[in-house]
Amino acid sequence: MNSVNFGPEIHPATIRKLMPHALIYGQMPPFVLRNGSAEEIIEYVKRDMQVLKKDGNFIETPAGSVASGTPLENIKIYMWAVQEFGKI
Repeated sequence: MNSVNFGPEIHPATIRKLMPHALIYGQMPPFVLRNGSAEEIIEYVKRDMQVLKKDGNFIETPAGSVASGTPLENIKIYMWAVQEFGKI
């Protein structure tokens, strides 16, 4: 396996430790994106970026999908956080 999307239940540091060369897709829990506060959404993105962005083998996406009913404002916050904290 050279790319994985295990979902948000497995911490990205654990995935990276066990699969050091794998391309990791998605870690944002869909229901946090739908129901979470701006602070919760930003904290998930920051966590992922702190663990994974330096190796460049990570694509930040919602884990699985964007849940039905996700407010556009939450998606905008998510996009802002990825842009802001994903900078190398």
